[in-house]
Amino acid sequence: MRRRIVRRKSHSRTSLPVSVLRGCRKSSKATGRETIPWTRPYDDERVTVVPEVGMKPKTMYLVLCVLGLALPYWQFLPWLAAHGLDWRLFLHELSANRISSFFVMDVLVSAVTLFVFIGSEQKRLGGKGWWLPRACVLLVGVSLGLPLFLYMREKAMQPGGERQKAGQGRIETARR
Repeated sequence: MRRRIVRRKSHSRTSLPVSVLRGCRKSSKATGRETIPWTRPYDDERVTVVPEVGMKPKTMYLVLCVLGLALPYWQFLPWLAAHGLDWRLFLHELSANRISSFFVMDVLVSAVTLFVFIGSEQKRLGGKGWWLPRACVLLVGVSLGLPLFLYMREKAMQPGGERQKAGQGRIETARR
């Protein structure tokens, strides 16, 4: 499995001081395991070693968008074909018992939280098109709106994205 080093200011238990990583690098050569790429970080930095996933985040978010559209409608379209646009029956079945009401409340809170998060990231990153994830939340649900928002956010934060065009580059290292 490939690994990448993420430098950030962190006080969590998963991050290691650079001096510990230097010792790990030596021992990994002796055992023949994959070595950590040598960079010359400052001693006051903390470095977290994160295993990389097989896909890039943008690709994974697009796959999740497709799943977020297909899976909910896989259940909704047969119901719609059987009952039509009967909103009273829809709301009655949606609140049929406490478990379904629990899921409704959970999704509503998640949707409101996503709307707030989209608003804050829109102010921070700038750019256009932030209405699209909001529309997806209203038309499909959080299952499509959240991965679409994360895709758009990742795209805006990449070199050449909206944030970099505005002159706000990504910080590579953080010091304590």
